[in-house]
Amino acid sequence: SNIAQQRTHPRYAELQDQLKITVEGLLTEGHLTQDQYTSLMDSMKATLRAVILSKRHELLKDAGNSRFQLMAADFISDTSYTAYLLEIQTGPALSHDDRISRVHIPLLLNDTLSIAYEVLHKKVNGESLMAFGTQSRFEMFINDALR
Repeated sequence: SNIAQQRTHPRYAELQDQLKITVEGLLTEGHLTQDQYTSLMDSMKATLRAVILSKRHELLKDAGNSRFQLMAADFISDTSYTAYLLEIQTGPALSHDDRISRVHIPLLLNDTLSIAYEVLHKKVNGESLMAFGTQSRFEMFINDALR
């Protein structure tokens, strides 16, 4: 994997915290303006929508009403803030071995479990799934792609 290859570098231990940055980190650390951030996020979302639409039948096949899967996507950007998809992981690593993961993995797991619980609660009570109260750090855009 990408991280396995990075770990073979002799200076990995020294540089590992500099090898990853979140898109939000690019904004908050002053590497991007708000317009550049918005452009990069829009590019990433458009790419994910296209991939999801192209694989929609495979993703939904045999899903029924009870399928849930955690996925992650890695992107690289050029200087015009166009995002290029490197990979989508269907079983992303949830280790805490770097600065980004130590902060974001607990938030991801907490929010994911909150959303899963809310979905279960709404299904049991016959409520619509379209409005999530627990969607604090997530943006719903997948449903648009699957319509």
